[in-house]
Amino acid sequence: MKQKDEKSDRVEIQFSDISPLELWKKLRLEQSLEPIGMEDPEEFDDEESKRAYEAFRVDLNGERGGELTLISSDKGSIFIWSLLKCESMRSPLPKLSSKKFLFKDKLFERICKKIKKSYPNIEFSEKDFEDIALYLEGKKLVCTSIDGIRITKHFTDLFHNCYAAKLVF
Repeated sequence: MKQKDEKSDRVEIQFSDISPLELWKKLRLEQSLEPIGMEDPEEFDDEESKRAYEAFRVDLNGERGGELTLISSDKGSIFIWSLLKCESMRSPLPKLSSKKFLFKDKLFERICKKIKKSYPNIEFSEKDFEDIALYLEGKKLVCTSIDGIRITKHFTDLFHNCYAAKLVF
């Protein structure tokens, strides 16, 4: 439930009020296979420019081929929900922070536990975990290391902007 924070005069949203399956869409993290809104040019300045553009189009189409892994909204949402839940459990202050380092194995356990308990029809593997972590890292929303993961300032800004509220654990 949203309420006003009397100190900062800012709206707050409680973590318990967030649906675990809404986060991916609410944060606008859906992936798209739609073509980039770009038409092929009809003329080029020279032959080298034409070849460079054709190479760019081949590379772009190759990236969208079989190697692109589409992340389901449900899996992505549960990943983020679990990330926030782990963050709240380690937080001395009831707010998002980019300073907390979370262990990947603990986060993976939390995701599996949440899915088993609340969403048994969703399957979640270590590959799903890695795909989502890499996708979020590419968006500069998390930083990962061999053992851990942490959210970034970009994530906290995105969250606060998309919810138009400050998250309170």
